Amino acid sequence: MWRKSLSKLPQERKQRKFRSLFLRILLFLGIFLITIAILIGIQLIKNTRTAVMNPLGNFVNDASEDQLKQALATQGVSYTSIALSTDGAYIVQVNSYITAIFSPKKDIFTQVSSLQRITNRFTIDMKKAYQIDFRYDTPVIRTTSL
Repeated sequence: MWRKSLSKLPQERKQRKFRSLFLRILLFLGIFLITIAILIGIQLIKNTRTAVMNPLGNFVNDASEDQLKQALATQGVSYTSIALSTDGAYIVQVNSYITAIFSPKKDIFTQVSSLQRITNRFTIDMKKAYQIDFRYDTPVIRTTSL
């Protein structure tokens, strides 16, 4: 009996070492996978928070509709309707065929006086402007020939 236990001793040591190594590797892999899962979870949480969009937009409306109406009345420009676009610009139907788009971030009185000059100029040049956009550095004018 004593001889059997001596002969089994090296075999049992090998098995214990193998189990010990296997458990260490398993523990390392477990910690590694948990760390990866936590990092991915944190990244997903960050992405979902920034993916929410504001339905009202990010514009700052510096000029009010009342200021626009006052500027149009001061310059003698008649209009049929004023609407607010999704980006905060004012869309003014000046007459039956001209639509003017005003930027609230620029001086309204300057834009209205430019509108008056542009409409007078295009009447003389025999071109018909149907849209004048003041949101850019220089006004964008869309015309048709008479």
